[in-house]
This record gives sequence, structure tokens and C-alpha cells, in this order.
Amino acid sequence: ATHGTAAQRVHAGIRILRFYLECGRAQHARQLLTRVAEELPEAAAPPYYEAALSEIRAELLAHEGQLARAEEVAREALAHTTSDPPGATLHLRLLVSVGRYQLADGRLDDAHETFERALERARALGHRHHEADILNHLGEVAARRTRYQEAIERFSAAVRLDRELGDRVATGTKLANLGITYTALGQYRRARRFLSKALELQRATRHAGRVGEVLVNLATVDDALGDPDAAQDKLDQAIDFARRHGDPRTELRARSRALRLAVDRVRRGDDAARDELTLRAEAELILEAARAHELRSPQVRVLHSLSLLAEHLGALDLAAQRAREAVALVRAGAASLDGVLSIHQLGRLLTQRGESSEGSALLAEAAALTRRRLDELRRPSLRRGYLAQPDVRAVLGDAMAAKPDDRAQA
Repeated sequence: ATHGTAAQRVHAGIRILRFYLECGRAQHARQLLTRVAEELPEAAAPPYYEAALSEIRAELLAHEGQLARAEEVAREALAHTTSDPPGATLHLRLLVSVGRYQLADGRLDDAHETFERALERARALGHRHHEADILNHLGEVAARRTRYQEAIERFSAAVRLDRELGDRVATGTKLANLGITYTALGQYRRARRFLSKALELQRATRHAGRVGEVLVNLATVDDALGDPDAAQDKLDQAIDFARRHGDPRTELRARSRALRLAVDRVRRGDDAARDELTLRAEAELILEAARAHELRSPQVRVLHSLSLLAEHLGALDLAAQRAREAVALVRAGAASLDGVLSIHQLGRLLTQRGESSEGSALLAEAAALTRRRLDELRRPSLRRGYLAQPDVRAVLGDAMAAKPDDRAQA
């Protein structure tokens, strides 16, 4: 903005900056942030505006993967918020931002505590829009903890609030989360309905935010329902979308998922399968990029795919090495949803190599994690869907098969 007082220009600039972030236009936001910050010394009420710009600055840092620095900036801004209504709202927004950065960093207990504090504050202020947003984040924490029943309840409560408020953009985000959760539970057709509706809403409202992530999950659904070609098409769209919007996290997630599709084609003996050398070279490129961005979960997925490929080719030592690398990252907090598959993979490989003591322990660990997820599902249809997944059956079945060996050794 070039007209009005400095305070008016800063106020307008902050609104535009928030719009850019909501629409996934981080590059536009970076360019505008510098210009708005230059107006700050002349603006009235500098503490509020400084805190508001810090909120934007923290978001951009988080977008670049600098989560610790983003949290630090947001916490510093919390100390400068005012007690009037605009300041109280900004304080709430910053508190939610801190929780989101903790969640993205895998600090689930910290994130849960922060979001519970924010929820109490939102209800005290009567901010129902923020209440819905925080319920959604609490659902994300529950999903990361693999407490899927709780996640569904949180997301559903958030959707009801959004619909009462008529917020179509926010509703799309919550529907996407419901779809992602149902995907994890093996409820693929239900997941497709929620994900497709979320994609429709986000495109209709020109809200770029989570389009790439929704496409990746729709690809997972397509593959699970037996259509790998449709899955690949959606992953290609997701990769292109993520690159255009400067979103390395979603790009690497899509690329690692596409790698798994390609490896599965090799394992099935598909005519359209690519050669193993090309796949290994591509996997190393994805690993290098994931390490550069300090994104551990894509590394786990790539290492898991490489382990499966090596096992298929009969290179059990290499397969076990790759699986062990993946498990080390899982132990450090990566891939909270599907890291259990790498634990199971390493257990299988070690058992095949005759290292039955460690192998059986890993198989039992993977089964225990899987049963814990199952035990938290109260709805019979959710339990049935979860148990119907081939990966779940394999994890539970292999652990049972390993028990007689343990008794024989004893």
C-alpha cells in the first residue's frame, strides 16, 4: 500500500501478508514483509504492529523449516502483545503458532499442552473461529499420536463449528484432516469422499494451503484401491504444485511416495516397472534433499523403499542396513504414523538372517504399537477397517509366527 498514514499502510500490509500466507504464497509474503517493516518506525501503536509482523516472520521461518527459530520469534512476540481486544486476539494467534511449530517438530506433548491453553483462552474470549482452528490442531496431535478415534472426534467438532460459522476455507482443511485420518485407518472409500470434498472446497475458494497434501493422500487411497496409475498422476500434480508454491515438505513427501509406487511395481514384476539402478539413483537424490531440509519422515520412507527393493533383489545385508537406518530415524521421532512398518521390516530381515532374538523383539514391538492403535478404536467399523489393511495383518501375523521360535530357543 502506498496511500494513507504509516499506521494505515502497516495495518493494510499485515492483512495482505496474512492473506498471502493463508493462500500459500510465501514468496509474495517475503517480498512484502520487508516493505511493511520499513514503515514500522512511523506507525502508531508500534508494540502491536511489531508483534503482528513477528507473527508473519515466524510463519515464514517455519515455512523454510526453521521451526526452533520460528518458535523463538513467536514467543518473543507474545511478551509484546497488549491487553486490549486486538492484542488479546494476537496473543491467542501467537500461542497457536507456538503449538503448531511444536507439532511440526514432533514435540507432541508440548504441542498438546500449548493447544489446550489456547483452547481455554479462545473460549474465554468467545472466539469460535479460533476455537475450531485449535480443535483441529488438537486432532492433528491425536492423529500423530495414532489416537485416531480422538482425532476423528476433534476434527468432527471443528467441522461442525466451521459450518455454523460458514467458513468454507477452514472446513476444507478439517475435511482434509478427516480424510487423512480415515486413510490411516484403511477406510479408503470414506477417506476419498472427505479428501475429494476438501480438494473441491480449497480449489473453489482459491485456497492453495493444503492442496498438495490432499493430492498425496488421494494418491495413497488410489493405490490402496488398486489404481497405481491414478495414484501416480496425483503425485505428479502434487510435486508440480509444491514446487510452484515453494513447499519442499510436500514435494519430498510426494516424491518419496512416488518412489514407493515405483518400487512396488518392481516387486510385482509390472511391465511398466523402471530399472533398479534408476530407482536407487532417484532415491539417493530424494534422501539428499530431505537431509538438506532436515525433514526426517521422507528419509524414513525412502530408506524403507530402498530396503524393500534390496530385499526383492536378494541383497538382505543391504536391505537390513537400510531398514536399520530408517528405524534409527523413527526412534528419533520421525514418521510417527508409518514408522512402525520400518520396525517390522527390520525385524523380518533379521529373522530371515538368523538373528532371531533381535528380530523377534522388533516384530513384537511393531505388533505392540499396532495393537495399541487398535485398542484405542472404539467404533467397530473403524476396528474392522484397520484390521483389514494388509500391512496391519502382516505386522500382527509375523509377530505371532515369531513366538514359537522364541520358545524353541528358550
